[in-house]
Amino acid sequence: MLLSFLQTLATAAVAAAGGWAAHAFASRRVRAARLQAEQLRANAHTRAVDQAREREEASTERVRRLLLEAQSRGAAHDTLRQEHALVAEQLDAAHAEMIEAAARTAALEAELAAAHHELSETEGALTLALARTGELEGLPAALRQRDGRIKELERLLAERHGEMDAERQRARHRESELKRLRDQLREHGVESRVTRIERRRARHAARPAEPARAPRPVAPAQTDDLKLIAGIGPVLQRVLNRLGVRRYQQIAEWTDADVERLSAHAIELRGRIQRERWAAAAQEQHRRKYGAAAPESASRR
Repeated sequence: MLLSFLQTLATAAVAAAGGWAAHAFASRRVRAARLQAEQLRANAHTRAVDQAREREEASTERVRRLLLEAQSRGAAHDTLRQEHALVAEQLDAAHAEMIEAAARTAALEAELAAAHHELSETEGALTLALARTGELEGLPAALRQRDGRIKELERLLAERHGEMDAERQRARHRESELKRLRDQLREHGVESRVTRIERRRARHAARPAEPARAPRPVAPAQTDDLKLIAGIGPVLQRVLNRLGVRRYQQIAEWTDADVERLSAHAIELRGRIQRERWAAAAQEQHRRKYGAAAPESASRR
């Protein structure tokens, strides 16, 4: 009986051990399957991370190329702006030189006219002296001296004309260079200040032009000292007087049409009236002299 009990207990133990072994084997298979699934998910995640890193590196490289290209275009744009400013300054300097050359030419022409007048007076004096006394000594030498002076003045005048022609050539060259720079700026999407000014002038020219007012005639006794206005010297004052401008009030009342008309009659005035603000200076001088401001032009109100 004890033996049968022990056999039964042994059989039960063997059965329990076999069930536990089967359970352990099944558990190991489940864990192996789970580990394999985790490995597959890890491999897929690693591939996704690698692909994302590659896309990020490609995006970084593209951004770097775009930055380099933008920096290159910015440098070219700054260079074009600097060249445009330099050419504009050169044009202003050439214009000032042309005005100065014109003033020197006018002075030489006046001196030449005076020399011709003096020569005619000398010839008259020579004729009178020959008729009265017949003395010829000294007069031919003076006449030759006058002739030499006239030839020298004519030579200087020809040189001044040559200088003015050269200045015109340089100005045309600078204008062509400025046009090239404007075209380059327009290609980069930049509109220069000079182009905007020219467009405004074109729109202004397209409008019906108002009749230009002639400067109000004044008596000589009512003349002001225009040289007190900055930018007006003795030469320009004579030019303005010749055009009928003698008082501060006339300059203060100038309209844009008056400025265009006066600039067309005298090359010395072109660009200087607005640049040197003659109208505002005339207002100030009128107030100082007469104690009240001159009437301002309606086009500048």
